[in-house]
Amino acid sequence: MPKYTFTNYFENDVLTKRPYLKKEWCIYVIENPIRCEPQGEHPSLDIE
Repeated sequence: MPKYTFTNYFENDVLTKRPYLKKEWCIYVIENPIRCEPQGEHPSLDIE
């Protein structure tokens, strides 16, 4: 299994405000998606 890193925001803000969430669940969802919706190219969203 690849090693995952989480942002400080996720670790300090999201997880502390939502104790019912577990990192293991987030990793499971990423590795076992129910479906995938590839994003197309959207030139209007490009950041320059």
